[in-house]
Amino acid sequence: MKTKFLMLLIIITYSCKNETVSLKSTVYTENNGLLDNNVSSIAIDSLNNKWFGTRSGVSRFDGQNWMNYSLNSSLIDTYLLSIAIDKKGNKWFGTYFGVTKFDGTNWTQYSDFDGFLPLVLSIAIDKQGNKWFGSMHNGIMMFDDIHKFYYSISDGLAGDRVNSIAIDSVNNKWVGTSNGVSELEGTNWKTYNTLNSGLVCNNVYCIAIDRDGSKWFGTEKGVSKFNGTSWTSYTMKEGLSNNTVYAIAIDKQGNKWFGTENGISEFDGKNWTQHPINNIRMIQSIAIDGQNNKWFGTESYGVIEIKE
Repeated sequence: MKTKFLMLLIIITYSCKNETVSLKSTVYTENNGLLDNNVSSIAIDSLNNKWFGTRSGVSRFDGQNWMNYSLNSSLIDTYLLSIAIDKKGNKWFGTYFGVTKFDGTNWTQYSDFDGFLPLVLSIAIDKQGNKWFGSMHNGIMMFDDIHKFYYSISDGLAGDRVNSIAIDSVNNKWVGTSNGVSELEGTNWKTYNTLNSGLVCNNVYCIAIDRDGSKWFGTEKGVSKFNGTSWTSYTMKEGLSNNTVYAIAIDKQGNKWFGTENGISEFDGKNWTQHPINNIRMIQSIAIDGQNNKWFGTESYGVIEIKE
């Protein structure tokens, strides 16, 4: 189903040091063709199509037209929690009741995985094409399209609720849990928490890795950066709009974008910038496209695009 859309332009005004800048932003909602205004996850494919995971299914936007996918499209469930796209262009959708793969034509449902599913909160894909699924209650499952491998607290994982997974340049896996961060290097696990490191809070919602290899962890009490040796934490005192950080993305200039409980914050390494957008507050997901445009999924206001 293709739907023409009308763009809603709003002005974002923010203060950065002594200057005030106005930016144009576009908000897309159900009125424009988005399936649902609650957008939990975003992924962008090689053709620059945006894929939005909502509470009612998946919406794809090519810049002009919308295509929506729900149960009738062979999604295993419409309650989307996570999205990832592999090197072949397959889309992997994590939902409340399992995983669905979409290759552009065919849909494949994974409804059980030996009892591991449902509630797939996070997905990451490594250099070998292995899929890493993080669950709400059962830790991690790695799937190589044939075999399945499971990791839990008994294997060295910090916690069995896995909110986020990121993979660094040397293929190490970084896992954000409700009980700290775990790093998997080969077959060895190492855990970082508030007792043995500078992590600001053990409840880690999101992870991003910058061009220098530093890891950025968004938590319910601020952001922590780990450069492999030392830790630096940032809270509202430093410039975050809110200490609860649900999403992080890094743009082409290396600027960090944080989706928080109370709007969007940007950090260029020295200066913090707040982006208040009318009454839009809870930012659940962020993605940056090939033109360096920023896309933000909100809890109930749809999608926000900030153009480069």
